[in-house]
Amino acid sequence: MEDLNNNGNLSDDNTDASTELSSGFGFVPNHLDRDDDQDGILTRDEIVIDAGGNISFPDSDGDGTPDYLDADS
Repeated sequence: MEDLNNNGNLSDDNTDASTELSSGFGFVPNHLDRDDDQDGILTRDEIVIDAGGNISFPDSDGDGTPDYLDADS
């Protein structure tokens, strides 16, 4: 799920690279990033895993970008 460009390389997928680089964090691939959108809320707190292990990605502001990737949600 973290291989957004489907090239088999998890280390080149980063949805908040511009924010990380401009704030001095450096490039952190999504699979290692605890806060994929740098909004101060951990990614694990912005997704839902039900009792059956199914993962869903809420979009609380309805803009088409799930909360874990949306800094303005």
